[in-house]
Amino acid sequence: MLGECANFFSLEIIVVDILNYSLRGLVVLIGLGFLIGVIDPRPGDDMLRYSMGGVIVLFGVYRIIMYRNAKRKYDDLGEEEDN
Repeated sequence: MLGECANFFSLEIIVVDILNYSLRGLVVLIGLGFLIGVIDPRPGDDMLRYSMGGVIVLFGVYRIIMYRNAKRKYDDLGEEEDN
Protein backbone atom coordinates (compact mmCIF):
# COMPACT_ATOMS: atom_id res chain seq x y z
CA MET A 1 0.00 0.00 0.00
CA LEU A 2 2.76 2.43 0.91
CA GLY A 3 4.64 1.62 -2.31
CA GLU A 4 1.57 2.41 -4.42
CA CYS A 5 1.19 5.75 -2.63
CA ALA A 6 4.84 6.64 -3.26
CA ASN A 7 4.47 5.77 -6.95
CA PHE A 8 1.37 7.97 -7.21
CA PHE A 9 3.16 10.92 -5.63
CA SER A 10 6.20 10.53 -7.89
CA LEU A 11 3.90 10.39 -10.94
CA GLU A 12 2.04 13.45 -9.69
CA ILE A 13 5.32 15.34 -9.28
CA ILE A 14 6.36 14.40 -12.82
CA VAL A 15 3.03 15.61 -14.22
CA VAL A 16 3.28 18.89 -12.30
CA ASP A 17 6.86 19.40 -13.55
CA ILE A 18 5.82 18.81 -17.15
CA LEU A 19 2.90 21.20 -16.77
CA ASN A 20 5.05 23.90 -15.14
CA TYR A 21 7.82 23.71 -17.72
CA SER A 22 5.27 23.60 -20.57
CA LEU A 23 3.43 26.71 -19.43
CA ARG A 24 6.63 28.62 -18.80
CA GLY A 25 7.93 27.53 -22.20
CA LEU A 26 4.66 28.71 -23.73
CA VAL A 27 5.33 32.19 -22.33
CA VAL A 28 8.72 32.17 -24.07
CA LEU A 29 7.07 31.04 -27.32
CA ILE A 30 4.50 33.84 -27.09
CA GLY A 31 7.33 36.31 -26.63
CA LEU A 32 9.11 34.88 -29.66
CA GLY A 33 5.84 35.22 -31.56
CA PHE A 34 5.88 38.94 -30.78
CA LEU A 35 9.52 39.25 -31.83
CA ILE A 36 9.08 37.37 -35.09
CA GLY A 37 5.88 39.22 -35.95
CA VAL A 38 3.37 36.39 -35.75
CA ILE A 39 1.57 38.26 -32.96
CA ASP A 40 1.25 41.97 -33.68
CA PRO A 41 -0.64 44.05 -31.08
CA ARG A 42 -0.66 47.18 -33.26
CA PRO A 43 0.20 46.72 -36.90
CA GLY A 44 2.91 49.16 -37.93
CA ASP A 45 4.27 49.76 -34.42
CA ASP A 46 7.43 47.67 -34.54
CA MET A 47 9.04 49.21 -31.45
CA LEU A 48 6.10 48.13 -29.27
CA ARG A 49 6.18 44.63 -30.75
CA TYR A 50 9.93 44.23 -30.20
CA SER A 51 9.87 45.60 -26.67
CA MET A 52 6.86 43.49 -25.65
CA GLY A 53 8.37 40.40 -27.21
CA GLY A 54 11.71 40.93 -25.49
CA VAL A 55 10.13 41.53 -22.10
CA ILE A 56 7.89 38.47 -22.43
CA VAL A 57 10.79 36.23 -23.50
CA LEU A 58 12.93 37.46 -20.59
CA PHE A 59 10.02 36.96 -18.19
CA GLY A 60 9.50 33.39 -19.42
CA VAL A 61 13.19 32.56 -19.09
CA TYR A 62 13.20 34.11 -15.61
CA ARG A 63 10.20 31.99 -14.60
CA ILE A 64 11.88 28.80 -15.88
CA ILE A 65 15.09 29.56 -13.98
CA MET A 66 13.23 30.45 -10.77
CA TYR A 67 11.09 27.29 -10.95
CA ARG A 68 14.17 25.15 -11.54
CA ASN A 69 15.99 26.73 -8.57
CA ALA A 70 12.97 26.38 -6.29
CA LYS A 71 12.51 22.75 -7.29
CA ARG A 72 16.19 22.01 -6.70
CA LYS A 73 16.00 23.67 -3.27
CA TYR A 74 12.85 21.70 -2.41
CA ASP A 75 14.42 18.42 -3.56
CA ASP A 76 17.59 19.10 -1.55
CA LEU A 77 15.48 19.88 1.52
CA GLY A 78 13.64 16.58 1.12
CA GLU A 79 16.91 14.67 0.87
CA GLU A 80 18.23 16.32 4.05
CA GLU A 81 15.11 15.26 5.97
CA ASP A 82 15.55 11.65 4.82
CA ASN A 83 19.05 11.50 6.35
